[in-house]
Amino acid sequence: MAGPVGLELFQNTFRGHENQFVLIGGMATYLATEEAGLPLGRVTKDLDIVLIVEALDVNFAKSFWSFIKAGIYENKMKGDDGRQFYRFSQPQASGYPKEIELFSRKQDILVDGEPGDITPITFDDEVSSLSAILLDEDYYGLIRSGMRDGVCWADASILIPLKAKAWLDLRQRGESGVAIDSKKIRKHLRDVVLLLATIPENQKIAIPASIQVDIKQFLAQAAKEAVDIKELGHAKSVTYSQVLDQLRATFL
Repeated sequence: MAGPVGLELFQNTFRGHENQFVLIGGMATYLATEEAGLPLGRVTKDLDIVLIVEALDVNFAKSFWSFIKAGIYENKMKGDDGRQFYRFSQPQASGYPKEIELFSRKQDILVDGEPGDITPITFDDEVSSLSAILLDEDYYGLIRSGMRDGVCWADASILIPLKAKAWLDLRQRGESGVAIDSKKIRKHLRDVVLLLATIPENQKIAIPASIQVDIKQFLAQAAKEAVDIKELGHAKSVTYSQVLDQLRATFL
């Protein structure tokens, strides 16, 4: 499967480990829109990976650290806040993902084989938001269901609730005085609109009641926003209000 730099290499390297991780974020959004024949509209350079801690084994850890070593990643960073977060960037070897961000609900899940030159970092707001979502059993269960197609990636039925929750969380943090890039907040809202274009209008998607509550809150807040949907995959006659109606009909 052709795609952004490093995706096919990652897919081939971790074939056989598909039950141990799920791709989310921008790369999963790219895959979902690519499958539907819609342009994402931005370059995706990074892999966001959620580890399925219940399924991890020592072979995955060995393969992962071998992949990082072979990529000769210049920057290797680790955050630890009751959860585990790794960030690797600037690979010196060609063909490797430009950035890898890896999330785990548990600490020290990949400690065996971990390089000694990892720099400690604190969680930024976007990482803190996703890490908090991972601690929620219903959202984690939703992510775990995203296992498909050689690379285990979250499709639109999973990404839409995740991005709606991230948008709510980051927006609330911004309103409370935390300095957050407004572009990062708006990206999640636009992705929800775009991803809805990949779902048939009459399709119903079952989600846990707690996530339905978040979707209702998202709809109430998103209705106050102005979003130009011309380049977000919907028919020219469709309005932003109709997109929100589709979201309501699909998930509630």
